[in-house]
Amino acid sequence: MNGFKPDSSSPPQSGTNGTRSIRFNILIVAFAGHLVAWTGYVAMHISYESYFLGRPWATSLLGFAFAAVAAFCAVFIGRTLPRRFRLGFTLISLIVVLGSGISELFGLVFYDVDSTLADAMAIALTPVAVLPFIGELAYPFILSVVVIWAVRADTSPAASEQETTPPGNVGSHRTDPAIGRIAYIFYCVTLLLGVVVTAFFTFIFFSPVTAFSDEGWDKEFLWLTAAGIVGAIGLIGVYRRLSTTAISTAVSTTIELSGLFAMVFAHQLSSLSVAQAVYSDSVGIGGMALWIFVSLMFPLTAAVFLLVTLVMTFLSRSR
Repeated sequence: MNGFKPDSSSPPQSGTNGTRSIRFNILIVAFAGHLVAWTGYVAMHISYESYFLGRPWATSLLGFAFAAVAAFCAVFIGRTLPRRFRLGFTLISLIVVLGSGISELFGLVFYDVDSTLADAMAIALTPVAVLPFIGELAYPFILSVVVIWAVRADTSPAASEQETTPPGNVGSHRTDPAIGRIAYIFYCVTLLLGVVVTAFFTFIFFSPVTAFSDEGWDKEFLWLTAAGIVGAIGLIGVYRRLSTTAISTAVSTTIELSGLFAMVFAHQLSSLSVAQAVYSDSVGIGGMALWIFVSLMFPLTAAVFLLVTLVMTFLSRSR
């Protein structure tokens, strides 16, 4: 049996090679902040792309502000990486996430200028205009890997030794197993809730008895946005518990892959759903086809992750 705990090939101990550990509660807040902020940016981006606004100042400035917050939260999570990777991740986050927000400002600057100049600048700034697509399609994979690294760094032996809890202070499963079990159950329920809500609305969406309409599905897409965020947070909580459990290599690989893809799809589901709520078939961030794919894959991958998790929990208690 190989442990799912970090070994010599896992994140280095805190303090080595520039690696830092951040407390799990702070990690959860930072990741949730990134998801909410990126979702806000996508909503502003799509509203700017899809509707003619006489003076789109609020849309552009809010989009930039949301992107800045999302980039800050991502860079903060990246503090857990070794120094040789941290700089690269920071640059990628600033270029892709913050750059997406800056692209909104570029569009604002050239909004009222002569059309010839605006067309020329649109061609010159085409690489910048592609950043939101990269932020939606590729960046969630990078961030999810970093989040998993951060969770494992938090549960590594060095992090456990360095974390000190004052006497009488409750809040860590290392000092109070009952609190740890309650937190584990809470995150399992949270993840299950995200999966059930997503599966329910996806089933309704494809149901032949319910015709799809732009006006009638705004609230449903917002529920799916919340389901993606809640599901991603629950998944991290469950993964943290599993990172301290000894399991076989095959099961560990299944958990890691299903957890990684479920986190990516949850990230994309939240932002793509809010995009559809703002404007149906939002080609400015991926379109309806991508949303359909993600809405099907998140429940599937998350269900596999959750099923393996519950089986491992049952087997560990049976021993």
